[in-house]
Amino acid sequence: MPSEGTMILVTGGEKGGTGKTMLATNLAVCFAREGKRVKLIDADSQGSSARWATKRAALEQASLPFIPWSMLRDSVYFAVREESRHYDVVLVDAGGADTEEFETALAAADCLITPVMPSDCDIATLEHIESLAARIVGSGRPLKSHVVLNHVSNHVANEEADEARAVLADFRSLRVADSLIHTRKSFRDAFKARLSVVECADTLDRRARLSHAKAAEEVWAIYKEVMGNV
Repeated sequence: MPSEGTMILVTGGEKGGTGKTMLATNLAVCFAREGKRVKLIDADSQGSSARWATKRAALEQASLPFIPWSMLRDSVYFAVREESRHYDVVLVDAGGADTEEFETALAAADCLITPVMPSDCDIATLEHIESLAARIVGSGRPLKSHVVLNHVSNHVANEEADEARAVLADFRSLRVADSLIHTRKSFRDAFKARLSVVECADTLDRRARLSHAKAAEEVWAIYKEVMGNV
């Protein structure tokens, strides 16, 4: 069993390219900056989180918090639970919802974070995730969920987020996060540099700092919402 106070969080979803690894890596840095002992586990066959963490560790920047990581494949339930004995937070980037890695990680989790684009076809993919979450909750295990709308348009007149929330209201076992993430180049730039947008917002260059500030605010908002609901 996890130690008292330990959190096991899983990022996952049915479709690729929705921002699962982006959320996992950025939230890992938030936890580390808040003084939490965090372990990042890459349970996705693409291995993006592990590549990010490996190259990050090679950066010669003493100010960066070290993010320990490992890669797990197949059934990860017992390995994730074991890791939770040694860390305050275990954050699993589990990839697709139709994999053994995702299902076994979810069985060990306290919290599920699922990014999704605000479109009908993307939201429809949540039906399988909802059935998995409902099964876990039905077994008597508590499981918090946060469906995060990602790649939301920055256009002031765009109503896609509100329309997506209306559709998502029909999902009983999945909670829609109040916070959302807009389409921003900052996320791509930060990942390429093996940083988080929060760290990029700390730059001394004023123009660069301003370009990353909004992205950093959105990540911190997700972090605070997750911490307030686990």
